[in-house]
Amino acid sequence: MNNIEIKYNQKQAKFGLIIGVFFLTLGIISLFYGSKPAYLSFVLGIVNLVIFFYKRSVNYMTVKDGFIMKDLGSKIPIKEIIDTRRFAGDYTFKSKTKKIVIAKNAVDKDSINDIENFINDLRAENL
Repeated sequence: MNNIEIKYNQKQAKFGLIIGVFFLTLGIISLFYGSKPAYLSFVLGIVNLVIFFYKRSVNYMTVKDGFIMKDLGSKIPIKEIIDTRRFAGDYTFKSKTKKIVIAKNAVDKDSINDIENFINDLRAENL
């Protein structure tokens, strides 16, 4: 199987950027014009910006070297997958001991076909 890289939904990432810039701007305005600086606005702005840059630089899911890996370390060997399902907009890959759920709304629209093709290839191999 080929290596597949599934990106995060970039619309959601850009929305996080907008929210981050908004809260940072709010914090800066409160720093100069407010009686007390709004530290919560700074924190929310920085957190949203960190999430934006994380989603821009890391793949949501990767199929590589015989493993399916989700962003924060969950991984299953492809040979151990016993079931794949599509339900309510999510894709589920199950082995005997682990389960990885891929949320369709978190995946970039250009990558959905890659997931569909991967699932079809898995089912064809297991028949």
